[in-house]
Parts: sequence; C-alpha cells; structure tokens
Amino acid sequence: MENTHHKVTTEWLNANRTAKGAFTRKQVLALGIKWPPTTGWMQSITGELITSEQARAFESGKSEYAEFKPMKYKKILSSIEKLDEKQLKGVRQKIDQLLSKET
Repeated sequence: MENTHHKVTTEWLNANRTAKGAFTRKQVLALGIKWPPTTGWMQSITGELITSEQARAFESGKSEYAEFKPMKYKKILSSIEKLDEKQLKGVRQKIDQLLSKET
C-alpha cells in the first residue's frame, strides 16, 4: 500500500522555496497554514505529517504566483497626490514612455 503521508522537514521546506527564496500563498495554504503566515510557521509545521496530496500541492505551488491585480483608479490618484515635484516628474516620464510604446 502506498504511503499516504509525508513528514515535513526543514530541508524539504527549503528545497521547495521559489526562485527568490520565498513561499507562495498556494504553498502555505497547502500546508494548512493561514495566509499570511505568522512568524514561526515553519517551526510549527516541521515534524508534522501531511497527506501526499498536500505535499504535491506544496511542491507544485512554488511556481504558481497570485494573479496581479492593478490598482483602482481612485487609489492611484490618492497615491499620486502624495508625491513631490521630482517624483511627479518621474511618473510623467514613465507614463510618456508607456504611451509612446502604444503608438
């Protein structure tokens, strides 16, 4: 009969970090840890048994990032209003660059 459990080790956790050395939301949730994880979450899960299904989800989750959600228009305006003149000039230059790519 196939082993349906996996023992969580520090080595296994570290071997499944993202390319940037972190963990994705999907990985953390696959282990049954609430998002965002609190300090000490790795120590709390180390030594625990999880299902093989959870282990596969954790391992495959390192390349699955949350979908990027653009800022809402009002939030953008609110952020822009807080910028100083130099920062505004930089934003304008970036917008001009982006607009010139579209034409």
